Amino acid sequence: MDLKVLSEEQVEQFIDRGYVRLEEAFPRECAMAAQDFLWERLAERGAHKDDPSTWTEPMIHIREAYNDPVFEPCNTERLKDAIEDLVGRGRWKGRDGRVSWGWWPVNFSKGGNAPWDVPTGGWHWDGIQFRHSIDSPDQGLLLLCMFSDTGSRGGATLVAEGSHRIVARYLVDHPDSEIGPAVRACSGGHPWLSELTGITSGDTGPADIYAEGEAPANETGDRIERLMETTTVEEDGTRLRVAEAVS
Repeated sequence: MDLKVLSEEQVEQFIDRGYVRLEEAFPRECAMAAQDFLWERLAERGAHKDDPSTWTEPMIHIREAYNDPVFEPCNTERLKDAIEDLVGRGRWKGRDGRVSWGWWPVNFSKGGNAPWDVPTGGWHWDGIQFRHSIDSPDQGLLLLCMFSDTGSRGGATLVAEGSHRIVARYLVDHPDSEIGPAVRACSGGHPWLSELTGITSGDTGPADIYAEGEAPANETGDRIERLMETTTVEEDGTRLRVAEAVS
């Protein structure tokens, strides 16, 4: 492999598990500058960095993307090379252009009044902006960029490890799927995803891919054991498990 940043083992992990962690994608001081920018956006919504009494909403989701100059230093050569290690050299059309950084879930206290558990809602299916097929050129991967330190069970994003293989199989059989019906059908038609999301076969209810999820009542601990501490291995070798994207 012609790799610049990632190892062959990391690329294989991405293929097998659907994600890989890149250390020091951008300097810490750049992340702190981005944090200050986002606190300014939060202040516009009434939540001030140095005044916790203003943190009255459990979560503020800034559903905006920014290409302000403060983010440019975060778009490092190391990060761009790592992306091309995964999607292929020269296949990222916008590599040297200005990119947007966006959609920020800022968690102040959501979930803090209950024991931590694996939620059913809030699972994100990326790509609402394009028509899906197995070889859609619109998007190669999704970046989860960490601008603050996040420990286990401290608000980190959860990843459904191995679920990309389930989705790929679904798209082979259902090319050009619309994302809403596809989310319901793919989740409801697979036992592990159905348990994870609470979507059952034949479910025609809404599938909000940007909803903020909660853990189901009276199941605390059981879902952690079944979905995080246990790896489900399918006949084709697909390994399914919930992992935390901690920094």
